[in-house]
Amino acid sequence: MDFNETLSCLLSLIGREVYLEMRAPGGAEIVTMHGVLAAGDDLGAFERSQGKGGPEHDRILFTFREHPFPEGFYLDRRTFRDASWRHGDRETELCLTLEGGVELAVITREV
Repeated sequence: MDFNETLSCLLSLIGREVYLEMRAPGGAEIVTMHGVLAAGDDLGAFERSQGKGGPEHDRILFTFREHPFPEGFYLDRRTFRDASWRHGDRETELCLTLEGGVELAVITREV
């Protein structure tokens, strides 16, 4: 999937409980988070207004409802490579491949 399709998929997950895993090249987990996806805030618009990016500078911060400080992850056009869905028996992953082979998996689980 391209950046815009991935953004649309992430926005459709707002309000849902998700698990987040950041994986190093080769698949080793390096960061995990869990919570209800609460927002997708466009930081790129602010950064563009400050002269820190061109018209294609998209940087969206996805945060979790449970965290008082905006903790979450970025979907950034500059580091995004592609994304795909992986379906298992009890969970579905939206896997984003980032610059350098880092993978960000946004996981939803069946109840």
